[in-house]
Amino acid sequence: MNTVNLANSVSGFIRDAFQLPVSCSINEEESQIIIRVFMVPEDRKDAIEDAIYDLERKILPSRDFFFSVIVYSPNETKRYYPEMFQLKRPKVCKKGQESRLQAFRDLQDLRNEADYGATTCTP
Repeated sequence: MNTVNLANSVSGFIRDAFQLPVSCSINEEESQIIIRVFMVPEDRKDAIEDAIYDLERKILPSRDFFFSVIVYSPNETKRYYPEMFQLKRPKVCKKGQESRLQAFRDLQDLRNEADYGATTCTP
């Protein structure tokens, strides 16, 4: 999987897992995938950042790229990224359906998937 596909897959997976707007960009010179997560409640900032770095350790153990994670509160998003503030939250699964959050519990499975963000919910 090339770096662009990896960044797109990671972005989709994080968006589905946390139900928050996400933006990924690549800095080839510094071998960096910059992940910005918007509208994060203050009490969830550390947990979401830690979970993304856990994801990095699972899917990038021997790659030359690394993640840089930046999380923004709703107030920061509204002030500095109004276009992200206006995005609708992704669909939340109905009760009884599997969600991408369940897949997030076992990050080892991600190594074998070709596209992490393809499915939000399954019946």
